[in-house]
Amino acid sequence: MLRIPYVVVAAALTLAALAAAPPAPAQQPIVSMENTQEVKLTEKLITSFIAAQKETLPLQKQTMQADPQAQTEKGASASMEPDPKIMAAMEAIVKKHGFSSAQDYLNTSMTLMPYMMPLILGSDPKPLKDESALQRKQYETELADVAKDSTLDDTQKAYVTAALKKEYDRIKPIAYPENFDVVMKMKDQLATSMKAAMTETLEGLSGKTVP
Repeated sequence: MLRIPYVVVAAALTLAALAAAPPAPAQQPIVSMENTQEVKLTEKLITSFIAAQKETLPLQKQTMQADPQAQTEKGASASMEPDPKIMAAMEAIVKKHGFSSAQDYLNTSMTLMPYMMPLILGSDPKPLKDESALQRKQYETELADVAKDSTLDDTQKAYVTAALKKEYDRIKPIAYPENFDVVMKMKDQLATSMKAAMTETLEGLSGKTVP
C-alpha cells in the first residue's frame, strides 16, 4: 500500500465515517483503512465512483453535523460512532453503483487519492513514482536504530519495533502504473467531483455554507 498523505482530503473522497466506525457484528464485513488495496482503474469504475460519491456526500455531511450537545454528553468517542442507519444507507448506495461493498468503494477512493490534490488545485496530476524500495530501506534503518537505542527499555523497544514492522509490511510497489492514464482521461470529471466533495466536506465540518 502506498504511504501517502491521504488525510488531507480523505473526508471528501471516502466513506470516512464507515472506516472509523466501531467493529461491526461478525456477520457484516469490517471496513478499514488498513485493509485498503490498490485497484485497477477503468473509466467505468471512476464514473461509478463519482456517482456514488455524489450520493454519499449528504450522508457524510449529516454525520459531521451531528448534534454537538449530544456528542458532548456521550463523550469524545461519540464522533467515532456514526448512526448505523446512515452507515447502512451508505453501503446501499455504493452497492447500487456497482461496488461489491463499502470496502470496495474505499479501495477505489484510496487508489484515486494520490491524484486528487492536484486536480482540486486546478493542475494536472503526475505519474506516481514507485518509492516502495526507498521506503523499505528507511524503515530498515529505523528498525536498526531502535534496536541499538540505549534510551529505550525492552518493553519500549518491542512496542516501537512492532509498530514499525507493521508499517513495513504494508509497503507495496505500485501495482497499476497505468491508472495514471485512466485518471488523465477522466480528469475533468474527477476535478469537478472532487471540488464539490471538498466544498461539502468543509460545510459539514464548519456548519456553514462555503461560497
